Amino acid sequence: MSYEQVWIAIFVPGLLVAAALAVWARHLRESKRLAEREMVHRERMVALEKGAPLPELLAGLRAPGDAPGNGRAWVSQAALLAGLTLLFAGVGLFVAFIMIPDTPETAGLHAMAPVGLIPAFAGLGLLLFYDSDRRARRHSGE
Repeated sequence: MSYEQVWIAIFVPGLLVAAALAVWARHLRESKRLAEREMVHRERMVALEKGAPLPELLAGLRAPGDAPGNGRAWVSQAALLAGLTLLFAGVGLFVAFIMIPDTPETAGLHAMAPVGLIPAFAGLGLLLFYDSDRRARRHSGE
């Protein structure tokens, strides 16, 4: 198996799985938020029909622009998740290429080991961003 085939066999499915997981997580988060909004809407409509005072809106149901930090917390959490994923995937790739036995069929694959450092350092950068953003939010009182 050549290094091009290994590259394709590892990264293409991994990229597709990561994208699918991101879309699925976003879908679950938005469907939960929509269900909560529908429930609050039904409660408010029943209260209006009966002439009762309107119930308070839940704090989590504010418009995205009104949320504390304007969505920075979501970006920070995404940076943490992506950073950890990239860091461990990169280290795993590096170790996997190092551990490939040295045979004539796999000649040259050991030279591919530094490729794993690319996502590892990208993940490390995202983790540094997460840490600095967390410190900035703590300092600003959010």
